[in-house]
Amino acid sequence: MPGESRIRETELQLRITQLIGNGKLPRWMPARIGAGHDDRNVCVACDRRIASEDIEYDVDDERTGRQLNFHLDCCAVWQRECARGTHEGGS
Repeated sequence: MPGESRIRETELQLRITQLIGNGKLPRWMPARIGAGHDDRNVCVACDRRIASEDIEYDVDDERTGRQLNFHLDCCAVWQRECARGTHEGGS
Protein backbone atom coordinates (compact mmCIF):
# COMPACT_ATOMS: atom_id res chain seq x y z
CA MET A 1 0.00 0.00 0.00
CA PRO A 2 1.30 3.46 -0.84
CA GLY A 3 0.35 4.78 2.60
CA GLU A 4 2.59 2.23 4.32
CA SER A 5 5.73 3.42 2.56
CA ARG A 6 4.86 7.03 3.43
CA ILE A 7 4.40 6.12 7.09
CA ARG A 8 7.71 4.26 7.08
CA GLU A 9 9.46 7.26 5.54
CA THR A 10 7.90 9.60 8.12
CA GLU A 11 9.04 7.33 10.96
CA LEU A 12 12.50 7.04 9.40
CA GLN A 13 12.75 10.83 9.03
CA LEU A 14 11.83 11.28 12.70
CA ARG A 15 14.38 8.67 13.78
CA ILE A 16 17.14 10.24 11.68
CA THR A 17 16.28 13.71 12.99
CA GLN A 18 16.63 12.37 16.53
CA LEU A 19 19.94 10.65 15.71
CA ILE A 20 21.30 13.90 14.29
CA GLY A 21 19.99 15.86 17.25
CA ASN A 22 21.64 13.59 19.82
CA GLY A 23 24.92 13.48 17.89
CA LYS A 24 24.79 9.84 16.79
CA LEU A 25 24.67 10.90 13.15
CA PRO A 26 26.62 13.84 11.73
CA ARG A 27 24.59 16.86 10.71
CA TRP A 28 26.80 17.53 7.68
CA MET A 29 27.23 15.30 4.66
CA PRO A 30 30.78 14.16 3.93
CA ALA A 31 32.59 14.88 0.69
CA ARG A 32 32.51 11.18 -0.24
CA ILE A 33 29.92 8.41 0.05
CA GLY A 34 30.98 4.91 -0.97
CA ALA A 35 28.69 2.16 -2.21
CA GLY A 36 28.99 -1.59 -2.49
CA HIS A 37 27.70 -4.93 -1.27
CA ASP A 38 28.28 -6.40 2.17
CA ASP A 39 25.98 -8.55 4.27
CA ARG A 40 27.67 -8.07 7.64
CA ASN A 41 26.59 -4.54 8.51
CA VAL A 42 23.58 -2.95 10.14
CA CYS A 43 22.13 0.33 8.92
CA VAL A 44 22.89 3.08 11.42
CA ALA A 45 19.62 4.87 10.59
CA CYS A 46 17.02 2.09 10.81
CA ASP A 47 19.01 -0.45 12.84
CA ARG A 48 18.27 -3.27 10.37
CA ARG A 49 20.76 -5.55 8.66
CA ILE A 50 21.72 -4.58 5.12
CA ALA A 51 21.03 -7.65 2.97
CA SER A 52 23.69 -8.90 0.57
CA GLU A 53 21.45 -8.09 -2.40
CA ASP A 54 21.07 -4.46 -1.26
CA ILE A 55 23.55 -1.73 -2.08
CA GLU A 56 25.20 -0.47 1.09
CA TYR A 57 26.17 3.18 1.36
CA ASP A 58 29.25 3.90 3.48
CA VAL A 59 30.13 7.22 5.07
CA ASP A 60 33.19 8.04 7.16
CA ASP A 61 32.12 9.99 10.22
CA GLU A 62 34.90 12.56 10.42
CA ARG A 63 33.98 13.37 14.03
CA THR A 64 34.63 9.86 15.32
CA GLY A 65 36.53 8.06 12.57
CA ARG A 66 33.77 5.43 12.44
CA GLN A 67 32.31 4.10 9.23
CA LEU A 68 28.54 4.54 9.04
CA ASN A 69 26.55 2.11 6.91
CA PHE A 70 23.16 2.91 5.35
CA HIS A 71 20.47 1.43 3.12
CA LEU A 72 19.81 3.57 0.03
CA ASP A 73 16.51 4.98 1.35
CA CYS A 74 17.98 5.64 4.78
CA CYS A 75 20.98 7.45 3.30
CA ALA A 76 18.69 9.58 1.12
CA VAL A 77 16.57 10.64 4.12
CA TRP A 78 19.73 11.43 6.13
CA GLN A 79 21.08 13.54 3.24
CA ARG A 80 17.79 15.45 3.02
CA GLU A 81 17.87 16.13 6.75
CA CYS A 82 21.48 17.32 6.54
CA ALA A 83 20.56 19.64 3.67
CA ARG A 84 17.70 21.10 5.70
CA GLY A 85 20.18 21.94 8.46
CA THR A 86 17.50 22.71 11.03
CA HIS A 87 18.80 20.50 13.84
CA GLU A 88 19.72 21.68 17.28
CA GLY A 89 22.17 20.00 19.63
CA GLY A 90 24.59 17.24 18.66
CA SER A 91 27.52 17.90 16.34
